[in-house]
Amino acid sequence: MKIWVINHHAAGPGRHSNICRLLALKGHDVVLFASSFQHNQYKDSKKYDKGESIRIEIEDGYKRVWVKTPPYQGNGIRRIINQLSFTWSTILSGRRMNRPDIVIGSSVHLFAAWAGYRLAKKHKVPFIFEVRDLWPQTLVDIGALKDKSVVTVLFRKLENFLYNKADKIISVLPSAVDYISALGIPKDKVIYIPNGINIEWFDNCVQSGEKHQDLEEFFALNEDKHIFTYTGAHGIANGLQTVIDAAYMLQQQGEESIKILLVGEGPQKELLYRQCRVLGLNNIVFYPAVPKDFVPFILVNSTVTLATVKRSPVHMYGLSMNKLFDYMASQKPMIFAASTSFDFAREAKCGISIEPDNPAQLAEAIVKLKNTDREKREKMGRNGRVFVEKHHEFTVLVDRLERELKDVAARGKTQTIYAPGGKMV
Repeated sequence: MKIWVINHHAAGPGRHSNICRLLALKGHDVVLFASSFQHNQYKDSKKYDKGESIRIEIEDGYKRVWVKTPPYQGNGIRRIINQLSFTWSTILSGRRMNRPDIVIGSSVHLFAAWAGYRLAKKHKVPFIFEVRDLWPQTLVDIGALKDKSVVTVLFRKLENFLYNKADKIISVLPSAVDYISALGIPKDKVIYIPNGINIEWFDNCVQSGEKHQDLEEFFALNEDKHIFTYTGAHGIANGLQTVIDAAYMLQQQGEESIKILLVGEGPQKELLYRQCRVLGLNNIVFYPAVPKDFVPFILVNSTVTLATVKRSPVHMYGLSMNKLFDYMASQKPMIFAASTSFDFAREAKCGISIEPDNPAQLAEAIVKLKNTDREKREKMGRNGRVFVEKHHEFTVLVDRLERELKDVAARGKTQTIYAPGGKMV
C-alpha cells in the first residue's frame, strides 16, 4: 500500500518514525509529513534554500516530507501560526503528489488531522484519524482554555467533524473509546494502538555507550546516591511542582542519600528552577533536554524513574506517554503518580502507584524505594521490561496496525472490534 502519515511533531525518533520504518520493511510505500521545527526545543532541525517550503528525504526506507514552519516560543499566537502554516503547506504539497491508498492524520493538534482529511478527500481514499491527545478537552482540564470559550467551541466542532468523517479512529489511550462514543461515534469505529518502544534501539544505545558528558560526570560524582530521574517536558501538565515540593520535604527530613534528576525543557522549567533556588534545595538537579539516544544511558544509570502528571479529569481515559515505555525498558522501578484508568506500575508490577499532586505521598514512595532491598527493586525493573516487550514493542503494534490498514483500504470502512478496558487483542 501507499500510506501517508501526517504528524506535525514527528521531528525526531518516536512513534511515527518507528511505525513508518517497520511498514516500509514490510514492503509498503510510506510517506511521513512533519515539521522540522522541534517543539519544546524551539529550534529548526533543517536549513531550507530560499523559497523552499518543503524538503523530501529518504530515511530508513520511507520518505520524509519536511515542512518548513515559522518559529515560536511558548504557547502564544505564534504557535497557532506555526500549526496553521504546517497544515496549509502539507495540504499544498500533498495535493501535488501521486495518489496514496490511505491517509493517517494524527493529532496532537486537530489542524494536522484536518490536513489528513483534506488530502484523503482530494485523492478519494480512506482517512484514519489518530488521536494522541483528546483536544480540546485536555486543554480545558489543565486550564489552558475555558470550557465555553469561542476557541473551545470551534475545536469541539472540528473534533466531532473529524470523528464523523474518519473511516477509522485509532487512539493511543486505552479507554478513549468511552470519551469518543459519548459524542455519538460507534464504538466499533475505534481501536486502541498505544505508544511503544523500539527495544533494539534502546539496547543498542546502552551497548554503544551513547553518553552525555555532563551527565556522565553527574553520575560519577553521585555514585553513592540514589538517583530518581524524570525525563521529558517541563510543563503544567507534567506535575513537576509536586516533585519540587517532595524534594523540599525530603531535605527537611535529612534524606541526604537521595538526588532527583530532571532532564528536559518546557515553559515551567525556569519557574521550577527559581523555586528550588529560593527553597535552597540541594537534592534536585536540572539538566537541559538531550538527544533521544542519550536517554537510555540516563535511565539505566538511575535508581528509580519518575512518571508524574498533574491531576486531570481527562486522564480517566488513560495515559500513553512515551517516557513510560523508556522507563520500563530500562529495567528500573517506576513511581507512577497519576490517577488514570490504566495504571502501568500496577499492571506491570514494576513500581509504586501514588496519587498525583501529593508531595507527601511522593516523598514517602521515594524513601520506600530507596530503602527497598536491591534485589526487589531489580525484580520490579525486570517485570517492567517483560511487560513492555510483550505489549508495547513497535513490531507488535505495527503488525496490528498493518492488519487494520489493509482492512480499511480494502473495504473503505471498518468494523473493528474494540477490546474493552484497553486489553490487547
